[in-house]
Amino acid sequence: MDGSSHETHYAPPPSTQKHAEKFKGKITAVDGGYLGGRKAGKGWQLITMVTERGTPVAWSLTDLNKGEKPVGAAVVESYAEHVLPKRNQQTLTVCSCDGGFQSPRVHRAMIDARIVPNIHKGSHADSTTSKNSNKKKERNWTAFYNPNEPHYSNWAINGLEEITCNCGDGRTERYFEISPTGKLTIGTKGSCKNCGAISIMVGKWRRAQNPKRASYMTAQDQARYTAAPTIGNPLHFHDPVAHEYGLDRFGWNESFHAVLQKRFDLLGKSWMRSAQEARTEFAVAFSAISILLLERHKRETNNDFKLLTPSPSRGVRVIASTKNRSLGGTMKPHGTRPAAKTLASSTRGWTRLTGKLHPR
Repeated sequence: MDGSSHETHYAPPPSTQKHAEKFKGKITAVDGGYLGGRKAGKGWQLITMVTERGTPVAWSLTDLNKGEKPVGAAVVESYAEHVLPKRNQQTLTVCSCDGGFQSPRVHRAMIDARIVPNIHKGSHADSTTSKNSNKKKERNWTAFYNPNEPHYSNWAINGLEEITCNCGDGRTERYFEISPTGKLTIGTKGSCKNCGAISIMVGKWRRAQNPKRASYMTAQDQARYTAAPTIGNPLHFHDPVAHEYGLDRFGWNESFHAVLQKRFDLLGKSWMRSAQEARTEFAVAFSAISILLLERHKRETNNDFKLLTPSPSRGVRVIASTKNRSLGGTMKPHGTRPAAKTLASSTRGWTRLTGKLHPR
């Protein structure tokens, strides 16, 4: 999922009181908006959810005043309403986004839509500022607390959502399961001969203060607090599987927006007066792209397009093959793309994987 702006030559209404005081002239784009800062402009923003093959499945065009987070959540909810019912109930999806979509609402909407969020709290940019920020988050460890399992305090999570044990000899396991009713469970399981075994499922933990800890949500806590939807997600900043899906985002989603600009000239500055005009143009472009992708599939396979029904697997399970790093060590990103056989294993009826998380 990604976003881009569609600017207009016309004048939207002022976005703030201060802006209104300085505004001169006539409002000619009544439902447009303004965006300040480094990406300053006026018009609308486009948020799209695109498959790994470049097919748009959900999108929204709103004024630039609205942030990516609430609109991104609305796009996911639109996917859940219109697309998810047409998919196999045991199909697991991964959605990669940039940090602009990092919010509890987006994470919860994705999990409810049977999507594993691949959204990181750190930036993968090469800038010194991003690297320094990531190092600070890597060193910001928070111990787990489970009143029924005292040994959980031997494990901790850092600011990049990476989980490890005190001694650094433990192993972590990515856990994904879809229930017979289609409910998605995401989590991380850890085991260590020195620090014990843990099971951190998304939606069961919250970040607490005084003292600072990642606390298990008891029945009383669930009535008072909201769980953090990122604690336990194994697709963290340095995870090799998350890295693979991140590469898919750069290969398809951002190039999809490049196609909208280079082939359809829809992401530059236009003379459109309303969001409805822009939505119509984008809808035509999305229809053309979808038809062309179907034609490409037909020519590549020499067959007419057919909807493939996934095997009736109970779920998906991926096991990490690397040890945890100690709390005092320096956490380094994986330097090479892992082979498929290191990303997954097949156990007890789980679907065997070949480098991807979704079932065959």
